[in-house]
Amino acid sequence: LVQEIIDAGPLKAGKKRLEWMAVRLLMKEAGLGVKLNYSENGKPEPESGFISVSHSFPYSVIYFSEESETGVDIEKMNQRILKVADRFIHESEEKIIDKKEIRQLTIAWGVKEAVFKKHGGETVHFAKNIRIRKTGEKENELVVDVKNNTIESEERLFYQLIEDFVLVYTA
Repeated sequence: LVQEIIDAGPLKAGKKRLEWMAVRLLMKEAGLGVKLNYSENGKPEPESGFISVSHSFPYSVIYFSEESETGVDIEKMNQRILKVADRFIHESEEKIIDKKEIRQLTIAWGVKEAVFKKHGGETVHFAKNIRIRKTGEKENELVVDVKNNTIESEERLFYQLIEDFVLVYTA
């Protein structure tokens, strides 16, 4: 079946289909069913609870909570991130993030993506609205300030390194 999906279209479309199927399989395995609705901005919405979804081939991740919004991101470390660092790193973050270090930048990007997925809307300007303030008290924890016209909060996020990928999720 997987090979049939890949063969049905261009490789990129095949990867997207695989990612879509992997998310539904993960949801089914977690006992969440497979039906998702989507908000106007494309955010997945299960029939009950809250979910965040991310994929970076060949990985797919879901983060589900019955009680509160969630945010998750998985990214492959790649040197292309060096070219866009100025777009998402605020000057105040340069004390703790080396803009020439791919691993640190990938973690920072993942943190900001996960926060955006949790809060959405006006947090779209990653450098302005989402700022990594410090490392947390626990290993692989970061503390982030989120601020826009409707939100002013502190978030704690955690990350894990998986081969050459970074997994980040909200607390």
